[in-house]
Amino acid sequence: MTEKKKKKIKATEEQLSELHRAMVENLLDKIKSGTASSADLNTARQFLRDNGIACDGEDDEEIHEIVKEIPTFEDNDVYVKPINEK
Repeated sequence: MTEKKKKKIKATEEQLSELHRAMVENLLDKIKSGTASSADLNTARQFLRDNGIACDGEDDEEIHEIVKEIPTFEDNDVYVKPINEK
């Protein structure tokens, strides 16, 4: 008996758009409710990156102020400097 190759069915643009929207809504709900896991936050970060969305705070005063509030952590061997430190 020979196996027939299954015809690959491609998603339509409408289906991809719906998946995109559902993913965004799900991630936003989790982040806004405070229930987002580290994996969810990483997924959101990668999603933004994959879609060319970035913010370094230099052009956005509100983000710049938030970045200034991020604490500096020091360890015996490693110093992690704040993002805005030159």
